[in-house]
Amino acid sequence: MLALVDQEIAHISRAMKLSMISDLGGPILPADYWRKRLHALLDSYHLTKGQLCVVDSLLLQLDVQSGVRRNKPAAAVALADADHAQPLGEAGAQLDALTAAIAKAGHDAESAAGDETAAAAAL
Repeated sequence: MLALVDQEIAHISRAMKLSMISDLGGPILPADYWRKRLHALLDSYHLTKGQLCVVDSLLLQLDVQSGVRRNKPAAAVALADADHAQPLGEAGAQLDALTAAIAKAGHDAESAAGDETAAAAAL
């Protein structure tokens, strides 16, 4: 189940970035669409701390891009604080690295489960 959530988060992260590019005067899919998808994840699953951080980072990215201000959780205050703010490019690179790590962890867990199934079948 966690691997499925990780894959969904990774998919939303990749698709959201491409969708929010304003080539033709606006995003392909609006920030509200992505916000609803992320909130549906929060409401539907019990997320791990790492997954919560990634979802919160994506929500913050949407807020920055759409100019929305919201009450930020304690984990996000350092990112939003003007004295500690990072350029979006650097934060985006960190988000990419975190998303890739989550996707890799999910893939590694699936591979390990497949190896155990194959070993059990061999017995």
